[in-house]
Amino acid sequence: MAKVKDGENALAIHSRYYQPIPFVLRGYGAGAAVTSAGVFSDIMRTLSWQQQV
Repeated sequence: MAKVKDGENALAIHSRYYQPIPFVLRGYGAGAAVTSAGVFSDIMRTLSWQQQV
């Protein structure tokens, strides 16, 4: 999570699928700390989802 400019934040996702260039989400947020806590919470909530085949 990084502060970009004028209240914008960016989140870069590095994975084996996004190499060598990461997947980047960018937009307005409530500041890096608050926005990153919200993103982390959303990610943790999805861990319990089961993949449908």
